[in-house]
Amino acid sequence: MSDNLSAWGRTLCGRLLRLLFYRSRAADAEAAEPSRLLLAADSYNTGFALAKLGDFTGCLRLWQSLDSEAAEFLSQKAEVGRLLIRALHRRLDECPLAQEAEVSLLVDEFALADLPGGAELLARCRNLRLAMLWQEERLDEIAALADAADWLQPAVLEIHAKSACQRMAAETAVAPAAIRQFIDCWLTLLFHPQVGPQDEALRQTLLDYGADLVRKQAGLRQTDGTALLRQWQETLALLQRLRGLTAGPVHAPMLALRAGTADQLCALIRSSAETFTQNEDWLAAGAAYSAAAPALLLIREGDYDAAQAALADAETVDDPFAAWGAATVRTACGTDLLRRGAGRDASLLLAAGPVQWNAELEQQLLAALNRDETEEGGRLTACLNILALLPEHAPTRAEFCAALSNQVVRLRCSGEAHPRLLAAVMAQAAALNPGDEFAQLLHDQVRLDLELAALDEAFDQDCFAQAACIAAASRFPQAVEHFFETAGQAAAKIERGDYADREAAIFQLEELLAGASKADAAHGATRRIRQVLDGLRRAGAGQ
Repeated sequence: MSDNLSAWGRTLCGRLLRLLFYRSRAADAEAAEPSRLLLAADSYNTGFALAKLGDFTGCLRLWQSLDSEAAEFLSQKAEVGRLLIRALHRRLDECPLAQEAEVSLLVDEFALADLPGGAELLARCRNLRLAMLWQEERLDEIAALADAADWLQPAVLEIHAKSACQRMAAETAVAPAAIRQFIDCWLTLLFHPQVGPQDEALRQTLLDYGADLVRKQAGLRQTDGTALLRQWQETLALLQRLRGLTAGPVHAPMLALRAGTADQLCALIRSSAETFTQNEDWLAAGAAYSAAAPALLLIREGDYDAAQAALADAETVDDPFAAWGAATVRTACGTDLLRRGAGRDASLLLAAGPVQWNAELEQQLLAALNRDETEEGGRLTACLNILALLPEHAPTRAEFCAALSNQVVRLRCSGEAHPRLLAAVMAQAAALNPGDEFAQLLHDQVRLDLELAALDEAFDQDCFAQAACIAAASRFPQAVEHFFETAGQAAAKIERGDYADREAAIFQLEELLAGASKADAAHGATRRIRQVLDGLRRAGAGQ
């Protein structure tokens, strides 16, 4: 170290002042500020002397006041920083817990983590801090360090897992995030080849103990207790599977992302498809460590909005694991939107890509269909779009048929919906359960309503040919009779002279007669229209 510093002196004492503080093209400015230059030179020389004496901290503090970007000076500062890192490691070797706090402050003060060896020093400080907190049983502070923990270190995993276990056992009601942290850490610890139990009976005992803790906490929760139990079961099954594929450590998905082992575990699963009895199990395992993993973990945390935003990252990757995970996320986010009453947004999201139809999605969709506030063109239409995704042989098709039928009855009685919407709804309801006689009768009724409405609209616009086409194609006698009744009323209106233009009246009657004849030439209304038309023609000829 002394030789290095002497070399610095030879190179810098003669040159550094010129490079840092001497400006050949501004001699007049230098003459005006001799005190500043002398102070800078003194700071450098004093810092250099302190470094030679081994006071690297004092040297860097002095040199921090020197405002220079000269490459040689920055290089020397970095070299002193590296020497300080070595010295700080020695301090930690001598008295780790007593020195950790001050060493951590120095790492931050001089940004030592950015220098070679600095990241290792920072990680060592964090680990020592963790050990001290564990000795002092400061469990909340340990939990707060989880995001920055080095999960590749077995000792770090052990402290976090045991700390989380103590919190679960001691506290009456633990926050969901803390329960999820316990599940990840505890299971990862129990299957770790270095710090986990080697005796299978002991491992099973600890697994049972952890499961009891989760069940106890889940039983205190009315909203997400089932989800927490499911997470325990799914994570346990996943790690048991991975343990059979490798002799190395296997992290739960959240810890794998933090530790940087997700890609490695994903590759392991990808190459082990033959060990999975079902393809869906293989896809689910791979998805937990794929590009979809961040979004899947956000779903686990209940942050559906953030998960939906992260969905785009997963869908840009051409990978079956990521695709399976993206479908899972889309289904969960769409279900949450239905739960919140945002049916239109749910339908747009679920229709944007593959989904995984499940019992929860069915439950929320049925709940949305059974709400009385279903409005025309809104939630009901959105539910129809989602129902298009229902598997062909789903056992709940009859339930959806009944729910749709009930909504149609309500909307038809209240007049809140256009017949066109009701006909579309009942067409889907009848297709869901062809054996439902009530649904089939209701389907016929709303189709009749739609034809009657279409006939009225055509007559209101004097589109007699269009009205006649509707009547001719109808299979409902009521619609045909409504056509002739309305056609007769139109003829009587013309006969009363409501048309000022006789030629226009004759044209309208001719069109109406053509349509009525097409529907039923022998109908009394058809004959009546012909009589009115003949009368207008004779009246016109006599003028």
